[in-house]
Amino acid sequence: MKYIYTITGLEDPFNAVSHRRCFGWFTTLDEAVDAVETNRCEIRECLYDYMIIEQFSPGLYCGVQEEWWWKWNYKRKKFLRIKKPKKISNVINWGIG
Repeated sequence: MKYIYTITGLEDPFNAVSHRRCFGWFTTLDEAVDAVETNRCEIRECLYDYMIIEQFSPGLYCGVQEEWWWKWNYKRKKFLRIKKPKKISNVINWGIG
């Protein structure tokens, strides 16, 4: 099955009115991960402390198949992988939907 992998930046996933932006999508997980981990095109924009990659199958009303999370590390100046925060464990479709 084919999937797309969306990349979404979140200023604060715990605040419903904070900034959020879906930057785009890729057809492979490896390319999406590389875009986040290298901060490609400066997607952090000095604003988005969290990045999420979500896996979607084609079609209408698609739910997230899987997701991966990163948080900006100010000391190392890069995104580091994290587990999805438990406080928002039931929230999905950050990028599309």
